Formats: sequence, C-alpha cells, structure tokens
Amino acid sequence: MSKAKSKIKLNIFLILISFAFTIYLILTGPFIRGEGFQISVGDVSSRLFTATREVENRVETERRREVAYNSIEQRFARDTEAIERTLDNLDSFFEEMDRLRVIFEPFASPEPIFEVDEEGNEVLLPSPLPPPLNSHLTEVFESGFIRYLALLEEEIFENFENNVRNHMDFVLMGDIRETTVQRTLVEIQSYFNDYYIEVELSRMGYAILAEYLEPNMIYDEELTQSLREEAAENVTPVVLMRGEEIVREGQRITEEAYQILDDLGLIARDGIENYAPVLGAVLLAMLVFGFALYYINRFNKEVGRNNKEVLLLFTLYMVVIISAHFLTNLPFVFIPTLAFVMLVGILIEQRLSLVLNIAITIITFLIVQGEMSFIVYFTITGIVMALISKYANQRNNLILVGLVISAISAVTYASVAALIVRNFTNEIFITMLYAFGFGILTVLICIGSLPLWEALFGIITPIKLLELINPNNPLLKQLAIEAPGTYHHSIIVANLAEAAANDIGADSNIARVGGYFQDIGKLKYPQYFIENQVGQNPHDFLEPHQSSKIIVGHVEHGLKLAEKYKLPKVVKDIIAEHHGNGVTGYFYIKAKEELGEDNVNKDDFRYQQRNPQSREAAIVMLADIAEAAVRSKFSKNRSMEEIDAFVRKLINNHLSSGTLEDSKLMIKDMTVIGDAFMRVFKGMYHERIPYPEEKKKAEVQE
Repeated sequence: MSKAKSKIKLNIFLILISFAFTIYLILTGPFIRGEGFQISVGDVSSRLFTATREVENRVETERRREVAYNSIEQRFARDTEAIERTLDNLDSFFEEMDRLRVIFEPFASPEPIFEVDEEGNEVLLPSPLPPPLNSHLTEVFESGFIRYLALLEEEIFENFENNVRNHMDFVLMGDIRETTVQRTLVEIQSYFNDYYIEVELSRMGYAILAEYLEPNMIYDEELTQSLREEAAENVTPVVLMRGEEIVREGQRITEEAYQILDDLGLIARDGIENYAPVLGAVLLAMLVFGFALYYINRFNKEVGRNNKEVLLLFTLYMVVIISAHFLTNLPFVFIPTLAFVMLVGILIEQRLSLVLNIAITIITFLIVQGEMSFIVYFTITGIVMALISKYANQRNNLILVGLVISAISAVTYASVAALIVRNFTNEIFITMLYAFGFGILTVLICIGSLPLWEALFGIITPIKLLELINPNNPLLKQLAIEAPGTYHHSIIVANLAEAAANDIGADSNIARVGGYFQDIGKLKYPQYFIENQVGQNPHDFLEPHQSSKIIVGHVEHGLKLAEKYKLPKVVKDIIAEHHGNGVTGYFYIKAKEELGEDNVNKDDFRYQQRNPQSREAAIVMLADIAEAAVRSKFSKNRSMEEIDAFVRKLINNHLSSGTLEDSKLMIKDMTVIGDAFMRVFKGMYHERIPYPEEKKKAEVQE
C-alpha cells in the first residue's frame, strides 16, 4: 500500500471516529435527552431542582406581558362624521320648526291647542311633524309641546334655538362614547331643568338633544393594539440565575416549573418528540464537518498530508468536546475552546485556527445546550485568540497576550450577559472574573504544554525553533569554534532567508533556523571550504573528483549530525535540499580542463539530493548562493548596482533551470526575494565615512 493511500485511510478513519463521537455526545447531552427526569405537571417533586444555568421563566414572563397588555385601556378617536350628522339633524329640526311657525302664526298662543272630540272631550291636536326616530321626541309630540314651541314669541324662540344649538356644541366638545351616552343625557337634562323655569321649554330642549345626540368618539383598534403590544414587549424577561430554586422537594410541579425544567433539558424526552432535534443535530454536525474539511482540503492541503498534524488536530478536538461534556454544569467560560484555537494557531496554522474556531464553537454549543450568548462569546474571543496566538511565541509577550485575551473574555461575557439579563447581577460579575482568570490560565497552559505536543507528535513550534539557534546550542558552538567562516556565513544566510520569508509570507522561523544549520556538514572537513581557509588551499593538492566528493559530502554529513542532535524534520529537509541536485561547477570545469570533456561524467560532480520541496528550503538555497556571490563581488570592489544585478541574475537562473519547480515559489516571489536580499546586503556593506586619522593615513600612503 502506498504512503498516500495509507494517509487517506488514516484521515478517513479519524474523521469518522470524531464525527461518531461528536454525535454521541450531542445525543446524550441536554439538547436531546436532558438528565432524564420522568416528571409531569401535577407530580410531586422527589428532589430539590435548581437552575443549572441562566434560564428564562417563560411562563411568568408571558404572564407579566399579558398583564401589561391588558393594562392599556381602549383608545378612541373623534368621529367627525357623527358630529357632522348630529349638527345636520339639529339644523333640519329647526328648519322644520321655522316652517311650522309660519303655518301656526295666525294662531299664535303660548298655550297648547285642543279640539273637542265626538264625545265632547278636549283632545290635543295632532302634531304636524313627522314621527321621530326614537322615543325622545314621542312624548313631546303627543303632549303638544311641538305646537307650543311653534307658537312661541319670536324672541323667546330665537333664544331657545340659540341655547339648544350652543349647548349641543358644548356637549359635542366633550368625549361621548357608547358607554357614556346615558350619563351625558342626564347632564343635559339637569342643564335644561336649571336653565328654564318653563317645564315645556326644559323638556323640549332635553328632548331635542336626546333625539339627535350620538357618540362622537369611535374605538381606535389599531392604536390600542399597537400600544398594548408595545407594553408587552417592554416587559423585562424573568430570568433565573444559576443555582436559583425552581421547585422544592415535596412541592407539586406547576406548569411554570415544568416549563423551566424543560428549557434546562432536565425533562426526559422520548418517542417521536426526539426525531426533530436528533435530525437537526446530525445535519448541523455534518454541515460543520463538511465546511471544515472543505477548507482544509482547499486551503491547507499540507495538513491532510501530514499524519502528525492530523493526529494532533484529532487529539485536540477530542479533548475539547469531552471536556465540554463534563463541564456542562459549570459556567461555559470554562470550556477549553480557546485553548483549542490557540494550540491550532501555534502548532499548525493561524488561518486554520480562525476557521476551526467557528466549527468547534458550534459543536460545543450543541453538546452543552448553550444559548446565543455562548455562540457570541466564543466567536469573538476565539477570533481574538487566533489573531494574537502568534505573539505568544516569545516569553516577553506571554503575559501581555494573557492579559489581552483575559480582558476581551471578561468584557465580551459582561456585554453579552448584560444584553440578555438587562442588568448587572452578582452572578454576571463573578462569571466575568472567571472569564478573566481563565483567559490568562489558558495562555499559560497552552504555552506550558507545547513541549508535550512537540514530544508526542513531533510538531515543531516557533518557540522550539528559536531555542535551536541559541548561541549555547552545542552544534552551533562547535561550528563557531571549528569552522568560524562557515558559522559567519550561516548567520548571514539566516538573516537573508528570514527577511525574504517574511516578505513573501513563508515561515520566517523555519527559514532562519534552516539558514543556521544548512552547512553544519562542513564540520567534517572545515579547512576544505574557502570561508574557513587561511593560507594555502588544500584543493590545490587534490584531484577534482576528490575535491568534489568532499564538497558534496558535507550534505550527507550534515544529515548525520542532524540525526544525532535530533534536529526537526523541517531543518533536515533544508540541509538535504539547499543544494538540490546541482553540480559543483568549479571542480567539474577543472576536471574537464585537466582530463578532457569526453573523459568526465557530469553526474560525478552532482549533489545526490532532491531539489527544494518547500518555499523555505528554496529561500535558503538562494540565500546561500547569494551570500557567497556577494562576498566574492565585494572582494573585487564591485558597486552595489552591479551586485544587485548579479544577485537577481542568479535568482532568475535558478528559476529558469527548473531547480525551484517543486518549491511552491511563484514567479512574482523572485522580485520580492531579490529586494529582501539587497536590503540586507545594503545594511551590511554600507559605505562608511573615514575618520580624520584614517584620511591622513590614506594621503600619506598615496
């Protein structure tokens, strides 16, 4: 079985295991089953139930909203049509009275007019007015008051008409509803009784207003409903804090208590009720896994190809979800999601940690039955943790990073909790302190555990890489003592490689460390390399084949030393690849000159290694060549412009020769690398103004 197929099978196996375990934790968690208490409304509680987290008392909240809704009285609007109709009817009445007064003018008399019937009885003459619409005017018609009014003197009638009209206007200025019409009529009757001594005028005035008066306020259903809904929405939800009593042992389970227990996931569910949440949980978990796997396959293929990183990611994930399962009853700030994000950012890749932060937040949300505050908290703090994780690589930044994440955690929790609870409670303040303390603790645990992850999975962290280039490293100390020229050359190569890697977005730590160790194989025969030579060159006494074998052999010896001193694989790769399968050109040409071209095999002068497989290895190769070339040019007093052109020519030659094809470097990177190299060289070989004494010495020598 090929290694590629073996890696794919391992990846599939770990994905299936992690997905299956995730589904198991979700289905056995509070989102689906709760703690499994078999209770119903009306049962007597067998134990004391307290809130396991903040939870809304939805029944009480709804009750308060209903009270607030019903507390808003009906709102009315003025009915202008009813007012106009009332006044029009009043106008019609007095117009009719004006007509009658003309008819009855010859009989002008304030007394009612009677006639004698067949039996000799006096009978009130019938009113010429049409029948009234209701009973208010019936009595005055039958009693002859209309005739009385029609026969009134002009001045008295006009005063009466004005009084009736004015009082109707006054009455209509008030709010008259269906429920207050009778009260208004009583007030009208009282007014006319007080105003007129004559009973006829008093009763007639009341009867007219009573006949035509109607409610002038109409019920405004839209406004009333809007105000009631607003009052209900403004009710603050009733929230139980964690640990607050829900129902005592021996008390009956009310609908209110049952609803709270159900919201907390403490009621056992079974049967068809489980199908919907189970299906939802499985589908959501599938979407999260699919999203994460797509991102890794699309943008982080190296992770899928590296068994150690896959195993590390699997282990970190399992640790987090299992911890979340057992920390359900604690404040959610203790779930180690932030530790997962930080370790992924440091040990694998920073952008990957940003993406996986979303995935792990959703999964742990499903496991612990979190609320929206859970999602918001870990999304914000996780993003911050991913962004600042790279700054924790240096010890002097450790406390600062811890304080930053602690402050962000505390502020984020307080903000989200205040929005939900709408108040700063003691519990919020205490949990905010937990978040602050756990932020620092998370950073310290992550950094402190790095040696464990390095040992278990062979993952090389930036901290580990930086420790390798400590001057006290025994291999570097040996190089500085036995091959000082190579040591100095390696330092310059490391500086060049670090600058170029930074500029193109490669791993500058790997490039720098690779620069330090790429030539450690020269420790076997340091005097055979020009940077360490003083006096005669020993190659002058050797055959070209022998010289080439010594030069080429420094790579193989370097790999042996790397194995002996347990250098990381990325450093071994750079040692092996920094010359690729190139040819020791000087000795190859020398051999052709001495033996003839037909008698020389070019492969005898070739490095037996593969070409660079990573950007960092390619950068170290270019830096190694550039440093040697620039040192040679400066020894010949070349200008900086000539050196710049020569360096770029060397880079382009390697690009066109195909040496860098497997390194993942792009054409646009070459210009950036050249700029970075020249920036370092200009800093090293800048012109210096001669001191006065030096200037005088120069003049004397001339």
